[in-house]
Amino acid sequence: MKSYIIKRNNITPLVNKAMKIDLEIKPLSFDTETLKGELIQPTMDPDSVREMTNKSGTLSDCINAFSEDIILKGVVTFKDADEELENFYTDENLLELFYAIKDYIKHGYGVCEVIYKDNKPYSLKQIPAYTCRPVRRETSRDSQGNSVYSYYVQQVDPNQSSKKQEFRVSRYDYDGDDVNLPEVLWLGKGEESDWYDKPIFFSKYNDIVLDVAISILDVENIESGNLITGVLTFAGDIDEDFEEELEKEISETGNGVLTLIVRNKNPIPGQDSKPPLINFNKLDRDNGETLATKQKTAQDMILQSFKMPPTRLGRLDDKESMNSNKSQNVWDIYTGTVSTSQMILQLMINEFNKKKFEKNNPITFAKPSFYDETSEKSKEIREDAKVGLLAYDEAIKALSDLQPELAIDLSRVENDPALKERYYNGKILGQDNENETEVLDRLDESLNDAKFSQQE
Repeated sequence: MKSYIIKRNNITPLVNKAMKIDLEIKPLSFDTETLKGELIQPTMDPDSVREMTNKSGTLSDCINAFSEDIILKGVVTFKDADEELENFYTDENLLELFYAIKDYIKHGYGVCEVIYKDNKPYSLKQIPAYTCRPVRRETSRDSQGNSVYSYYVQQVDPNQSSKKQEFRVSRYDYDGDDVNLPEVLWLGKGEESDWYDKPIFFSKYNDIVLDVAISILDVENIESGNLITGVLTFAGDIDEDFEEELEKEISETGNGVLTLIVRNKNPIPGQDSKPPLINFNKLDRDNGETLATKQKTAQDMILQSFKMPPTRLGRLDDKESMNSNKSQNVWDIYTGTVSTSQMILQLMINEFNKKKFEKNNPITFAKPSFYDETSEKSKEIREDAKVGLLAYDEAIKALSDLQPELAIDLSRVENDPALKERYYNGKILGQDNENETEVLDRLDESLNDAKFSQQE
C-alpha cells in the first residue's frame, strides 16, 4: 500500500508500503569486507530510530524524561563507602554515562569509551551508539576443532564514513596486540541477545509511524495554505514510474478533471489479475478532527510503552487529579518501570566495576521521587500521627527520610519526651490531663527546636 497527500496541483508521498519513514539521515556504512568477522546487528535499525525520534516529539520527550529518571541528577550511592569508586563516578563521568543510558533507552544499547590513567579507568566518554556495531571474529580453534571467537566493536566516523575505529570490550579478556586497542563499556543485553535489548517502545512502532505521518500531513497542510484536498491510497503491484506519472498528470490537469489508467506492474498474460485498489479520503474538517484524535491515541500509546503519566512531560490537560489515589497508582507503576531499567543497568555497571576495579561494591541509582508522590506520602504520615497510628517522633523521622531537605536534627527529636507519645487529635492516648492546645504548643516548640537547630 502507498499513500499520497493530494494538494492543489501537487502530490507528496506520505508513507511507503513498508510503513517506514523515508530517511533524511544518511545511513552509515560499516566495513563488512575488511572486518574478518561478522557484524552483530541491533534489533531496530538505529538510523530509522534516529529518524523517528527526530520527527516524533512525543517519542523524543519520553526518551529524554525516562533517561533523566533512571540516573536522577547524577545521584548514585554504593553499598559501602569507597573512595576509589566515588572518585571515578564524578559528575563529569556520570554525565557521559547519562548520554550512554539515553542511547540505551533509544536504541537498546549504549557505548562509552573507557580512558585509562596509570593502568586504571580514569574517565568515560560517550560514543554515539548508532555509530557502533559489535563484531564477532574467529581467533582460534580449540582442541576439538571448534571455533573460538573474540568480540570487538567497530565505530564509523559519522562525518567521514571511510574512517573507522576498532575497540576491545571491557567485559572480555584479550591478549597479544588486542590489549593495546582502546576499550569501551558496552551497555546492552536482553533476553534475545547478549548485545542488545529491545527498545522499550519496540511494540509501538506502528503508533510512532502514525504519529509522524500525521505530523507530516499537518505540516504539508499549513505550508500549502490549508489547500490539501485529501489522501489518495493505492493497494496493489503498481509500476515504479506511477508516482512520477501521477504527479505530472495532476500538475497538467490543474483544476480540471483527471482521467488516469492504473495497471498492475507485471500482469500475467492469459491469467486474471486483480486490478489495483484505489481509495481517496477527502479531508474536510471532520476528517481533520478524526486524524487529530488518531494522533492523540498514537501518542498515548507511545507514553503507555514507557508507563509514563502524561504530566511527566508537562501535559497538564488530564482530567484526573494529581492527588487522587488513582493518579498515585499510575506514578507507582511508572517508577516501577524506571526501577526495572535501573536494575538492568546497575548489573552491567557492577560487572564493569568488579572486573576493572576488583570491587564487589554494588552501585545504586537514586529512585525517582515526584512531587505528587512525596506530597501524598507526607500527607499520609501526618494523618497517621494525628490519629495515633504513629508517635510524633516516628512521624518526624519518616518525614525526615522522605524530605531530607528539611535538615531536621533528629537528636533533638529523640530527646524530647513529648514527641514519643501517641496522640489522637492533639490528646495523649489514654490520658485526659492535657488539653489539645497545651500538647500542640509543646509539639510546635519541639519541632522548631529540631528544624532550626542546625542554624544555631
